Amino acid sequence: MTQSSAKPTRNLARIDPARVPRVARSLPPRPKACTCLLEHGVTALLLALVALSACAAQVKTMPETLRLDDEVAPLRYRDIGRSLAISGDGHHVAYAGQGGIALVDRESQRMEWLALPDSSPGNVSGLSISQDGRFLAFVAKGIPPAVYLYDRQRQDLSPIDLSPDGRALISGVYIFWTSMSADGALAAFSAALPAEETPVGSDPTMPQLYLHDRLAGTTEHYRWPEAPFAACCPEVSGDGHYVGFLGSTKTGDDSYLFDRQANQLQRLDFPEWSEGPVLLSRQAEVIARPLYHATDGGFIVKNAANQDFTLCGGSELGLAKGEGSISADGARLVFAAPPAVPEAAPTQIWGCDTRTGALHLLSAGVDGAPGNGPSYEPALSDDGRWLVFLSAATNLGETAQDGREWGVYVRELAW
Repeated sequence: MTQSSAKPTRNLARIDPARVPRVARSLPPRPKACTCLLEHGVTALLLALVALSACAAQVKTMPETLRLDDEVAPLRYRDIGRSLAISGDGHHVAYAGQGGIALVDRESQRMEWLALPDSSPGNVSGLSISQDGRFLAFVAKGIPPAVYLYDRQRQDLSPIDLSPDGRALISGVYIFWTSMSADGALAAFSAALPAEETPVGSDPTMPQLYLHDRLAGTTEHYRWPEAPFAACCPEVSGDGHYVGFLGSTKTGDDSYLFDRQANQLQRLDFPEWSEGPVLLSRQAEVIARPLYHATDGGFIVKNAANQDFTLCGGSELGLAKGEGSISADGARLVFAAPPAVPEAAPTQIWGCDTRTGALHLLSAGVDGAPGNGPSYEPALSDDGRWLVFLSAATNLGETAQDGREWGVYVRELAW
């Protein structure tokens, strides 16, 4: 399953908060420095660049650059989803190369290269990592693709199995996403399996939700008799109690939250002009979902306690790709989106205070200028202090790519 094929059209009306009363109460005024209410022409371009620089005013230092070993294949953005991850404590960074994964200890700058088995060649996606950096889950997009779990301490790489007795290996025809709880005990993923491996009662053409318990060594398949009949893009809360995912029904796609302790499924009540996978704080008290609207980009954030919403973005941003990350307490959100002005500006990394909606440009150089190349794959540490992202920009600090097209950057956030 993919996100809805329906694309936003330019004749849609602008977001009207009055149509969604719960949103109207909590939408903050946009910071003047980060709002582009501009006319067309050269003046608009200059003003837009000034505004973006003002958004980056709190980025005081150059980002840290992760040095790449010559043996690692050059990084490149492949639009495959989650090819970069940072541990909750901010000490470890994992990124996907060709045929393997590089694991970097930021304190020692020691790099470990995890080569994939010969039976699983190809690209890696769906990276997720535990809070302490010990456990890693990912998808090896070989033929067929498979889900793997890696224990760095024991240096043990093993595929995740479908059945409790380990007889049926999950070798899906469609797998691209994993998510892991903070302690690494629970890994969630979605997969569409070959017909001979599909659980009874499931549609082999549709991805299903699976949860792997590392401690118990079991993998459970979740399906519901009513809706949704397909599930993808799962997101596990840090405490492992909740799983958010994008589900398909006969009327379209929607977001759902599964409470594992209560064994209850609920459809998340988001405005109709948002769509896509959700991001969860540690206890799912804050939930974020991308905007999917003709004239406004970013994310919409829901406070589960009072059901209020906060807009992170707006008319100053173009359509977000859905790439994002949220801190454990839900206070900080980062995501990738292009500026709305100028129209062809490269995608940047943005930060948002989910309590106020204030935006910050994070893929900026020390002078505050926006990155002169596209940036993607933002990921936050649990405390929201450390941001890691992938960028082709050349003005983010010292020349870091060493002749490579893409570089991996780590930035300490001060807002």
